[in-house]
Amino acid sequence: MADQETLKHQLDGTAHVFDTRTRAEFTGADARNRSRSGHLPGARHLSHADLLDNGVVRSAPALRTMLERVGFGPDGHIVTHCEGGGRAALGATAAMRAGFDDELPQFRRLGAR
Repeated sequence: MADQETLKHQLDGTAHVFDTRTRAEFTGADARNRSRSGHLPGARHLSHADLLDNGVVRSAPALRTMLERVGFGPDGHIVTHCEGGGRAALGATAAMRAGFDDELPQFRRLGAR
């Protein structure tokens, strides 16, 4: 778990935000009746639905390729993000399965921007 203050300090390059919401939520097209929408600065996006294949988490090699394609690498911590926590937990599971677990990806439920 990463609290908000810790995350603020880690966003200097130590932590990388993995946003697992839908593309519309990430871009701000779907504000879900909130006054603020869009994504956190520097966040990288893979929808939770893309992490699954017929309801099952994709294979480790497939997930690693997907995560590397959006810019995740072996350095830094991955902090997963969604609206309520469930999709972020799936993102943390996917990152761990892909081998990004130097200290277990940090999971933090962060509200929409």
